[in-house]
Amino acid sequence: MAGQVPRISIRRFLPHLFAMQNTSKKFLRNITTIRQLLIGYHAFPEGSQRDQFVEVHVVEDLGEIRVPRAVGVYGVDKLMNRKTGHSQLMGGIVWGISLALMEKTIMGTRTGRAVNGNLAEYRLPVNADIGTIDVSVADEDDPHVNPLGAKGIGDIGITGVGAAIANAVFPATGKRIRSVPITFDQLL
Repeated sequence: MAGQVPRISIRRFLPHLFAMQNTSKKFLRNITTIRQLLIGYHAFPEGSQRDQFVEVHVVEDLGEIRVPRAVGVYGVDKLMNRKTGHSQLMGGIVWGISLALMEKTIMGTRTGRAVNGNLAEYRLPVNADIGTIDVSVADEDDPHVNPLGAKGIGDIGITGVGAAIANAVFPATGKRIRSVPITFDQLL
């Protein structure tokens, strides 16, 4: 069944949805059953793997964090288009740096709406904010993933960047940061 999209009748799993009660054990058991019915048992991992590393410079007096270098290594099996895939992964790292250091939606207390709801007021990185980015793709050949032998790379470039930056800030400041964006008050 690996590599194929399972087809299942809604009548087959609908009774499991209605059988759920408020008890957590029964709820979890039914969720597990539904998951098994919908996606089947996958004997092999299907997702892309990655490792991301960053070099961080922290100016504590100013509360400024710079990322002069970021490295990402990705196991995505076969890239259909190397140039596009490389650019997608590089863009993910830029997005991750932005998420970790700049992006924040500010909600109005009176209206409950985003106060910075447009790009004029929303902080995003410019070229000067982004250092060197090195992206590598590990060539793999996984015959079990799908007939093309390709794994998705949609958002994998962003997923570990915030954590990598927060982990790099820790030795420099002694502060364990657990939320993004990393702000000056968190470094105090």
